[in-house]
Amino acid sequence: VWVMYLRTMEATRAIFVAFAFSSLFALIGTYPAIKLGGIGGALGVILIAHTISLVLIMMAIAAARR
Repeated sequence: VWVMYLRTMEATRAIFVAFAFSSLFALIGTYPAIKLGGIGGALGVILIAHTISLVLIMMAIAAARR
């Protein structure tokens, strides 16, 4: 829903940056997390990557509302 709000406000750069950082973290963190924690490590990386996206999108929404 919040991504649609940003698209409506034509703030697509913020969406790109949020997903780019999230993806970069996932790519870098997946192998070590699986090596150390197995499936739990993989789930942890997914959770953190989604949290990164959420935080960056919420920051963009706060900036767009000002």
